[in-house]
Amino acid sequence: MDSPDFVFRVINKIKKNKKIQPKFLHYVAPTVWAWRESRLLSIKKYIDKIYLLFDFEKKYFKNFKIKHLFVGHPFFENFKFQKINISKKSQNLITFCPGSRNSELNYFLPIFKKVMSKLGSSYTFHIGATKSNYFFLKNYFKNSKLKIIINFEADKKEKFYKKSILCIAKSGTISLDLCKSQSGIITIYKFNLLNYFLIKPFVKVKFINIINIMANKKIIPELIQSDCTSEKILDKIYFYLKNKNQITLMISDYNNILKRISNKSTSRVISKDIKSYL
Repeated sequence: MDSPDFVFRVINKIKKNKKIQPKFLHYVAPTVWAWRESRLLSIKKYIDKIYLLFDFEKKYFKNFKIKHLFVGHPFFENFKFQKINISKKSQNLITFCPGSRNSELNYFLPIFKKVMSKLGSSYTFHIGATKSNYFFLKNYFKNSKLKIIINFEADKKEKFYKKSILCIAKSGTISLDLCKSQSGIITIYKFNLLNYFLIKPFVKVKFINIINIMANKKIIPELIQSDCTSEKILDKIYFYLKNKNQITLMISDYNNILKRISNKSTSRVISKDIKSYL
């Protein structure tokens, strides 16, 4: 789980011990559809079966004749889609999610600070922190005269995600968390310039947000690399605040995509499949 290269080395050691012959079932497929497709060869060599979170992944494993089972995403195992009504959200509350790594904070916090400053005191800003960067973020914004709420507790963050009219977040797993909030989302990301030019030729997907990848079109706006500036983020924010029907449309569109991976009884399906090997 999570670290295939390490896991494959462990499996290789176990397979060399002829006294035991276990089955190896892998949960959460490596992103071979985006990067390093050659890993499919290692998966075929070491894994007896792989459980897939996303339905579009099936074709990659089918082509390589790797045994697989689409189980849906555990984030949405018991998710209830409700009628979209953004008028119930706080119209002046905006969430920012800068990530947890130091490199991400260094890139995004100065940009977010400029955005908040331009939006001004008529808005309340929520920042989703982690336990490890909470005090760093508190210190970073301590002299700000704006109303900024920072928390790291999951239940409190979820409450603010749901109340926010817009959420601006770096690309990653947080995107799916924010989709559960049924709020408008703007995805951002910025690489080190050298890394960007080194990696870009090998990346096979057109989008960075998983919802857009699933849809094969841009449902959630993305501001990547040179587009990831305070000015362009502000332009997007102003657009959605002036055209709130577009937020409703965005939520409706990404809900249609989420239905492909939600309420699939993920845990039960995996448990039942594992039992079949016992």
